[in-house]
Amino acid sequence: MEKIYDHLNKYLNKEGQNLKHEIHRWLNKNRPKLEKKDRDFLINISLEIWLMFEIRGLFDKKIITQKKTKKIIFEFLQDENFEKIIGELNKATKLIRLPKPLFPSLPVVKVDWTTSTDLLPLFLTKGIFSKFNTIPHINDIINKEEKKIGRKPTAKEKRDLEVRIGEYRKDGHIWREFSKFAIGFGYEHFTEYIQKIEKEYQKKEEEVKPFLFPGTKREIGEKLKKVRLYKKGQALAYGILGETFLQKQKECNGISLLKENAVYYIGRNPNSKSAYHEVKEILNSLRWLEYRIVSRDNLKIKAWGNFIYNILEKPKEYVLDINSIYVGCIQFFTEDKKLRSKKERKELFSRGYFNFPMKALAISGDYSTSTQEFRNYLLREKGNTHLKTKEYKVLSQKIGVYIRKACLIYKRRNENYKEFVDNILPVLIRDKFIAKIDPPLNKLKALSSKTGYETNLRIYMQKIEELDKKLEQVLRQKLGNSLV
Repeated sequence: MEKIYDHLNKYLNKEGQNLKHEIHRWLNKNRPKLEKKDRDFLINISLEIWLMFEIRGLFDKKIITQKKTKKIIFEFLQDENFEKIIGELNKATKLIRLPKPLFPSLPVVKVDWTTSTDLLPLFLTKGIFSKFNTIPHINDIINKEEKKIGRKPTAKEKRDLEVRIGEYRKDGHIWREFSKFAIGFGYEHFTEYIQKIEKEYQKKEEEVKPFLFPGTKREIGEKLKKVRLYKKGQALAYGILGETFLQKQKECNGISLLKENAVYYIGRNPNSKSAYHEVKEILNSLRWLEYRIVSRDNLKIKAWGNFIYNILEKPKEYVLDINSIYVGCIQFFTEDKKLRSKKERKELFSRGYFNFPMKALAISGDYSTSTQEFRNYLLREKGNTHLKTKEYKVLSQKIGVYIRKACLIYKRRNENYKEFVDNILPVLIRDKFIAKIDPPLNKLKALSSKTGYETNLRIYMQKIEELDKKLEQVLRQKLGNSLV
C-alpha cells in the first residue's frame, strides 16, 4: 500500500501537474470557444483517466508509459463525437464527488540562482514610499551643499553626498543606498496612473461633484503608502517563478496564478478572506514597482524593469506577464532548445539554478525575514562535496558566515548570535529543513557570542526528494492546526 501511495503521490505532484498544463494549452489552441466549466471538467476527467491507467499499471505490475497515456487522452479530446461525449460524461459523473485535496499540488521546481541571491531580496525592502512627501530631492540637497561650501560640488562630492544622505529622490525614483550599490524605486508610473484617473474625474466634474480633486490628491499619497514589499512579497515572487517553470509558457507571458495557490504561497489560510486581499495588494506592488540598480564601483546601471508587466484578474485566477530577467536561465526549460546556440546556452546557465520545494512557501508564513532568508540560502547551496553522503548534503561554515547569510541586522553581535541559535535554527529544525546539526543546539547555546561566531557548524539536509516528503508531512500537520 505504501508503494502505491508513493507512486501516486509522485505522479500527482509532478507528471499530473505537467499534464494538466499541457491539456490546458491544447484546449486553448484547438477548442477556444469551449466554456470554462466544460474546460475545467475536461481537464479533471482527463486527469482521472490518466490516474486510472497508472493504478491499473500498478496492479498489473507494469507501468503504462506517460507517452501512451497522453495519446489515449488526446484521442479522447479529438473524438468527432466530442460534444456528445461531454454530455454523457456530465450525466455519468453528476453523483460522483471526489474529495478535494487537503492542499493543492506544490511540487519541486527550478529557480534561477542569481535571481534568488541578487534580485528577490530587493522585495524585502519595507515601506518604500511610506515617507514619500518627506524624502528630499537630490537637487535641493546639492543646492544646500553648494551654499555651504561656496561652490558647485564635484561629481565625486555629489556621489559622496548621496551615500551620506542614504535616501533621496532623483530622476523619478526614490533611491536607497547600500554598501556596494544603490537601488532606485520608480514612482512616476504609479503617479501617472493615479493622475490619469484624476483627469477622468475632472472630465466628469459636473456629474461627479463629490469626488473632486483635493481628496483625489490625498488618495495619491495613500496609494503610494500601499506600494510596499516585504517578506511575503518575496514569497509570492518565488511562487510565481515556480508557476512559470511548471507552465513552460514562451516569453514568460500568460502565466496562470490561481488565487487559492497564491494564498498558500504567502503562507496564509485559504479560508481567510483577508489573505486574498493581501495577495492582490502584493501583486499591485510587484506590478507598479519599477526599479534600477546602480553599482557604486562603476556607476553603471546593472538592472532595471518591473517584476510583473501585466495583470489580468479573473474570478479564480490572475494571468501574469513576467519579466524574463527574473526567470533567468529557467526560461531555457520553457522553449525549444534549438532556438539558442551553444554559446547562448552557456551564458544563460552561468547564472545557475537550484531545486526549490514549493511546499516551503506554505509552511513559512510565520517565519521572520531572517529565517526565510537563511532557509533560501540552505536550499540554494550545494554543500561541501567532501562531506556529502547518500542521504544528506552537508554545509560547513563558521556561524558568523551563516549569520551574514541570514541578513541579521542587530547592531550587537551577541543579539545576532542569540537570534540565530534561539530562533532561526530551532524553527528550521522543527520544520525539517535541517535534519541535524553538529555541534548540537544545547552546546551552541552555552557558547559566548565571540566564541560562537568562530565556531564551525555542520548543517545536514536531506536530498530534495526526501526533503519534499518531509515538508509534506509538516504541511499536513500545520493545516490540521490551521495556517496563520
